[in-house]
Amino acid sequence: MFKDSNGRTQSHRAWQNELGKSFPADNPEQVGLTEAVNTSPGLTLEQLADIQKHRIEGDAQQAMQEPITDSNGITWAGGFDSAIKIKMAIDLTEFRGRPQITLFDTSDEMHDLSLGAARQVAALVGEDYQVKLGMQKAANRALKAIDLNAPDAKAQIEAVTWEAWQ
Repeated sequence: MFKDSNGRTQSHRAWQNELGKSFPADNPEQVGLTEAVNTSPGLTLEQLADIQKHRIEGDAQQAMQEPITDSNGITWAGGFDSAIKIKMAIDLTEFRGRPQITLFDTSDEMHDLSLGAARQVAALVGEDYQVKLGMQKAANRALKAIDLNAPDAKAQIEAVTWEAWQ
C-alpha cells in the first residue's frame, strides 16, 4: 500500500492504473507517492518484536550448532550438547582410571587424546556456545529496550538481527 501527498492510500496496482504508468514497488517516490504504508495492518509492534525475537533465536540456534575448528585444524561438532557429551565421556573415562580418550571429529575420524587435551576440546566447544548464547541474549535485551511508542520503533525492531550481534 502506498500513500500520496494528500494522504490517499491505495495498492501498488491501483496506483499504476490511476496514474497510467508502471513503477517499481520499491521506488514509489518516482511517481510522487510519499511513503509506503505498513502492509501488515494486523500486526502490533509487540507482535513484530516477538517475531523478530523468534527469528534471532532461530538464527542463534543454527549458529550454535556450527562446527568448531581447533588450533590443530580438527573440526568438532558444535553446540551445548556436544560440549556436554565430550565432558561426560571424559568424566567416565577418568572414573575408569584411563589416561586417554578417543573422540570423533565431524568427519568421524578417531582422535586419541589425553584427558587434558580432551578437556580443552570440551572447553572450546562450550565457550563457542556460551559466546553465541550471550549474543542472542544481548539481542533479546536490545529488543526489550525498544520504546514501542517511539516514532521509529518499527525500524529499531527490524534493525535488531542476529547478524548485527556477530
